[in-house]
Amino acid sequence: MAEYRPNRLKRWYHQLRRQLASRWWSWWKTPVIGITGSYGKTSTTLAIAQVLRARFSVLTTDINLDTNFNLPITLLHTRPWTDWLVLEYGIDHVGEMAAHLKLVRPQIGVLTGITPVHAEAGLLGSLKTIKSEKRQLIDSLPAQGLAVVNWDDPYVRRMRLRPACKLVRYGRHKAADYRLLHAQVTLSGSVYRIQTPTDELTVSIGWIGQHFAQAVLAAVAVADHLQIDRADMIESLSELKPLAGRMSHQLLSDQMIDLLDDSKRANPASVLAGLATVNQLKVAGRKWVVLGEMGELGKYQQPEHAKLADWVAQFDQIDYWYLIGSAWQAGIDRLEPSVRDSGKVKLYPDVLAAGQELSARLKPQDLLYLKGSLLKHLERIKLLLTGTKVGCRTLSCPFYHACTKCDYLVKGYTGK
Repeated sequence: MAEYRPNRLKRWYHQLRRQLASRWWSWWKTPVIGITGSYGKTSTTLAIAQVLRARFSVLTTDINLDTNFNLPITLLHTRPWTDWLVLEYGIDHVGEMAAHLKLVRPQIGVLTGITPVHAEAGLLGSLKTIKSEKRQLIDSLPAQGLAVVNWDDPYVRRMRLRPACKLVRYGRHKAADYRLLHAQVTLSGSVYRIQTPTDELTVSIGWIGQHFAQAVLAAVAVADHLQIDRADMIESLSELKPLAGRMSHQLLSDQMIDLLDDSKRANPASVLAGLATVNQLKVAGRKWVVLGEMGELGKYQQPEHAKLADWVAQFDQIDYWYLIGSAWQAGIDRLEPSVRDSGKVKLYPDVLAAGQELSARLKPQDLLYLKGSLLKHLERIKLLLTGTKVGCRTLSCPFYHACTKCDYLVKGYTGK
């Protein structure tokens, strides 16, 4: 029995911290903006917090922590002078949303979209369950609150949301209340032209990608609800800069190659958004895409990876596709024979094999896009290209820390 004691102690400590956090927050009753969805939570949290800071004192969750620990930790950091809390309500198990809402209920709720991430049997299990869990946040909003939802997402549109409060829709969709009219994207950032219920405005940010417009639209909707000055809001959004591994750009100076690193997260929706950006970007050289496997898809694993064939046909401005992991075989099997035999699309067993060929084939002015989940550690390709010795061929790693801090980077991880 002794070997289980540390786990029991950890659970007891976590429950105690949650109780303390709930009581601490109840003293101040600081209003909360809650953000949920299968993708886009972090960018939406950052964008909303950025515009609120133009007028308020704001506290946000730590984007690097699991929500189960993050919410109580953040609540305990609340102070009397905190005007707003902007919190991510992330979930990957049934019942977690109810537990989050029991801890703290938001006055404003944002639903960023639905995709079959965490759909494995031991997690949420199905799209139906994912939608049911996510909608609880919107259903919990008070009558005087605000629900902000991504109307470009087909799953969201089919959820028939009827919150007790005002519902605001955002996206490119013609029925959106806050609508993206045009996006201009370069490696320096993005410029969005937006139609609101009252006017039209232009917003420039340092983030790279048309899909980040969804976070900006949600932020503008919240800012309008809280009556934040337009000029202050636009200036605040202009200060947004890319986070490492989330569509962050760097120039590999020795080779003069543009690297667009998006290797922090990967799910079907975010992969599609990243590919659309790469396809749209204007560069002098060739475009190379490296995709790691998408994890935690459960029964959707094969059909989601099979969409590769559609992506290759749709994004015709991408020159080469390097795929890492056997899950992509389902997509390769659906390719036209002429494409499959052309060398445009290649499958590799591990990161090292793909990186070694890339290092021999990339040329100055080429664009390289890396997309994968954190535990696929596609950062090893970047290390290879910059001259760091890499010996680890692990396809999916159990470690969350950076490869540069890993004892197995050179010798490789054997699971022992």
